[in-house]
Amino acid sequence: MKQKVFQYTALMSVAWFASAIAVFALDAIDLDDLRKRYPACTEAETWNYCYGERTIKGTASEENQKGMFKGGNLWTGNIYFFNELQSVCHDNNCETVPSCEYSVLRQQYECKDGDKFWGFDIDSKGNRQGRGVYVWENGSKYEGEAKDDHWHGQGVKTYNDGSTHTGQYENDLPHGFGVYVSAEGWIYKGNFKEGMFDGQGEYTYPDGTRYVGQFLNDKFNGYGVMYYTDGTKQVGLWVDDNYVGD
Repeated sequence: MKQKVFQYTALMSVAWFASAIAVFALDAIDLDDLRKRYPACTEAETWNYCYGERTIKGTASEENQKGMFKGGNLWTGNIYFFNELQSVCHDNNCETVPSCEYSVLRQQYECKDGDKFWGFDIDSKGNRQGRGVYVWENGSKYEGEAKDDHWHGQGVKTYNDGSTHTGQYENDLPHGFGVYVSAEGWIYKGNFKEGMFDGQGEYTYPDGTRYVGQFLNDKFNGYGVMYYTDGTKQVGLWVDDNYVGD
């Protein structure tokens, strides 16, 4: 009897992969360019599609917002605390600039968010290249190759729940042949495309039931064979995890 395929949410979170690796590549917005493209904001009206600079003072901080405002809010620009760049905003989406320093004693880069890494070559733009190790504050770890500050090439990702993915990466995601071993006990061995099961693969359930065949969008799609532990099997066409016949 077919069991439900467990979805591996942690592996599929594109945003999580992308945000975790961006340590050096977050560049400040070119304010001079914004000044040329938008008129200056005036106090007489709501700041909307204009360039402005404003200061927000708190009891222990001073925040400076500079850039293009829309509806009275900073839309695209930079946020500074006491003249130090803290966040970069694109289309109302602001990302904190991570801060990492090299520890000579421990021979690794240590970031203020608790992440750390070592072994990579750092190019003139601050991007990681080559082989190295990246450890997240939550205990997850990547060991493998990087290119232009993205996981790219052969690598092993170990999650803090004990799940692992070993195989090819491209732009931070599993892409190409790989093996994912989940903490729940199921295993996928086969092709990945942009982080998802895609192409020929093999999915083994914790009880030993095994599907061998074609995948698309993380599901059984195409021709495949389900081998059950009692020795029986189902052979034929599958659509979105469902067997539809010979």
